[in-house]
Amino acid sequence: MKVLGLDLGPTSIGWALIETDKENGPVSILGMGSRIIPYSDDNIAADFSKGKGTSPCAERTRCRQMRRNIDRFQLHREQLKHCLCEIGLIDTDFKAPSTNPLETWKSRADAATPGTRVSLETLAAVLFHINHRRGYKHAKSDLGDSKQTEYVAKINERYSEIKTSDKTVGQYFYEKLKESEVINNNGKKFYTFRIKEKVCPRQAYEEEIDRILTVQSEFYPDILTADNQKAIKQLIFYQRPLKSCKNLVSFCQFERHEFINKAGKKVESGPKVTPRTSPLAQVCRIYEAINNIRLVTAHRKNKKNDSAPTLFDDLISTSKEFRRLMPEYHFTDEEREMVFDFLNRHEKMTEKDLLKILGLTTDNGFKSDKALGKGIQGNTTFCQIANALDGYPDKDRLLKFELSEEIPPADPDLPVLPRPGQTKAVAHKGNIFNETLHYADAAAAGAPRYDGKISVRNCDNALTAYAYDCHGRLITSTSYSYRGGAASADFSTEYAYDRNANLLNVTRNGIIDNVRGIRTYGINNDISMHYSANRLKS
Repeated sequence: MKVLGLDLGPTSIGWALIETDKENGPVSILGMGSRIIPYSDDNIAADFSKGKGTSPCAERTRCRQMRRNIDRFQLHREQLKHCLCEIGLIDTDFKAPSTNPLETWKSRADAATPGTRVSLETLAAVLFHINHRRGYKHAKSDLGDSKQTEYVAKINERYSEIKTSDKTVGQYFYEKLKESEVINNNGKKFYTFRIKEKVCPRQAYEEEIDRILTVQSEFYPDILTADNQKAIKQLIFYQRPLKSCKNLVSFCQFERHEFINKAGKKVESGPKVTPRTSPLAQVCRIYEAINNIRLVTAHRKNKKNDSAPTLFDDLISTSKEFRRLMPEYHFTDEEREMVFDFLNRHEKMTEKDLLKILGLTTDNGFKSDKALGKGIQGNTTFCQIANALDGYPDKDRLLKFELSEEIPPADPDLPVLPRPGQTKAVAHKGNIFNETLHYADAAAAGAPRYDGKISVRNCDNALTAYAYDCHGRLITSTSYSYRGGAASADFSTEYAYDRNANLLNVTRNGIIDNVRGIRTYGINNDISMHYSANRLKS
């Protein structure tokens, strides 16, 4: 099978033709190249290379979009005509009468005036005229563009004026045209008011069509029924739904995995990446920014002091006065939480704010590095929600959330594949005992491991399952009964570590007494270790 790939750029098109196997895997490259689109004028090419002007591709794209919009408008018009023919409002050979703009807007104004009856041909012409311009519909992208925001503000201001006067769009523009009427020297009338630039929101046109159909339904009750009115409005204001972009959201790089689906193909799956506005993403970004902050002082870098800490001192546990003597100021866990609390409730933190939080002054000589720069962005999502809830009595409870880690159960229908180079199991058979070490294909006693660590040890059907923390350190080992029974804590070992991965405590459970065959289980060993600057003291 051959696959052609195209890379469409503003001034060039790149292509490559590859050959694939039955599973759509790449086999070989059959050919590749690029097509550079030349400029007809050297001045245009020079302007484009400087970031000015547009390329020929951009101009063709604009024209193609115009043609596409025309095709969609014509399709809307044909669908509306077909609907009006089906309900008996017009004939199949209907053609809209040729009228001047003033008469067209007068017909729209009369159709929306209570007690005024218009002919079916005039009503159809009004509906076609509304279908031509359906108003402006707000989009989320308008919020980030200042020019677009001003444009929307003018539209909303015009709509507010229409609502205040209790008129429809047709009645409003008809009055504006009449007010701008001017008679020239030859006695002919012309109008200075331009409607083309006066855009109204979609809601104004929807309200106008509702009023027109309601008023005219009194004179044509058999044609303009409730169902027919709904069908006409739906056709005029139909807008195709946007294409979903969920497939463009990538999987989390830490949690993604592969599995074999029912068709036998390898498929990648996992949780999607968290959006930037999510509280979890904000917390992760803030902690990452805090960990990158460095406070250093240049004049103390090469200066020795008798009271300065040594290489083997625990900088985190030393006093603040002790850490002020170092060339670099080291944060404690409490200080990190203080900085996090400030960033979580403010939109920005400067170097001055940081020194104030840590209780430092400029006399201490500490300066921040490039990580802080002009300031660190805080939790903007939290601040915006807090401003929206300002004055709400239950504000603090709504803004509070707790972080917890939940590990979803594994789906047996989606078996996870080991990464390349991973070992599933290693077996050893001898004269005295048989032993199997499970890795990626853990037995029923434990979960599979894909990082090279042992998940289960099977020695003559005696199973021992191992559990690790997020840093890959062994935390528990639980032994199963020889008969393959349920897990028991009677034979288990627990391990605890400090922040530097030093072993702090080992607790072993086993048999502590055996009287006449009656066994008593409990803690056999409870060993604690103490360190000084990562050196074992006791």
